Amino acid sequence: MKQPMLKNKSVILPLLALVLLSGCRINRPSDVMSPKEMESYLYDFHLAQGIISTLPLDQKYKYQALNDWALAKNGISSDKLERSLVWYTRYPGEFARIYKKLNRRIDAEYNESLNIKSRIEKRSFSVGKGDSVSLWYLDSVALLNSSRYMSRLTMEQVGEESFRPCDTIVWKGTATVLCTDTSAAPRLYLAMTLSYNDSIATSDTMLYGPVSAPISLTMVLDTARSMKSVRFLAQYMEQSESDSRGMAVLSDIEMKRYHSWADTVTVSAED
Repeated sequence: MKQPMLKNKSVILPLLALVLLSGCRINRPSDVMSPKEMESYLYDFHLAQGIISTLPLDQKYKYQALNDWALAKNGISSDKLERSLVWYTRYPGEFARIYKKLNRRIDAEYNESLNIKSRIEKRSFSVGKGDSVSLWYLDSVALLNSSRYMSRLTMEQVGEESFRPCDTIVWKGTATVLCTDTSAAPRLYLAMTLSYNDSIATSDTMLYGPVSAPISLTMVLDTARSMKSVRFLAQYMEQSESDSRGMAVLSDIEMKRYHSWADTVTVSAED
């Protein structure tokens, strides 16, 4: 009698394990954000909270605009966010795993930012001699509003021997213009300018809020003249500066120089 019982156990135990495993599997509804989507949103949400914490008291009304930016950047509606938060609070283990990944990402980016800051402080703002190098030495995220201290973002890189004729310089970023009052008519002007000894060339664009879009400005150095400098400008403007009702957020900013051996020169801007 013992032998048949052993055979039965050898069959029952694997079946029992399968039943237990299937019972532990969590089926996430289709209208709930995936863990990857939730992690991406939470990253931008906490970034927005960090920006809010730096705002003066008279500008705390921009809290909602920054939260709306986090939703718009990730293509998520407030209803879907609410459904997702309700679902994830029912499964704290899933939420904990998302925040564990998020904390690792934030720690890694924080350490990288310290390394970048250290390199910037030590550098003489010279440009590397590789085929493609990064020119952007400011933060990859910037907040602009109509305040005289926060309405403009500028960066300048002086030309030197590492720049060659026909080199391509590309500025990229995601621009979001937000406003709580459409009568403010917020605008964001973006421009990249090449300065030569006797002239300048500019690639620019203007955004009218509310809007969120990826932006790319591309310029190619002249074949016959040496570049003195390349300059980037972002200027936020409102119809009424005395009572600001909007802001602009630039994110994922990068600016690179690419060596090229083209015989022709073009200057272009992409919206």
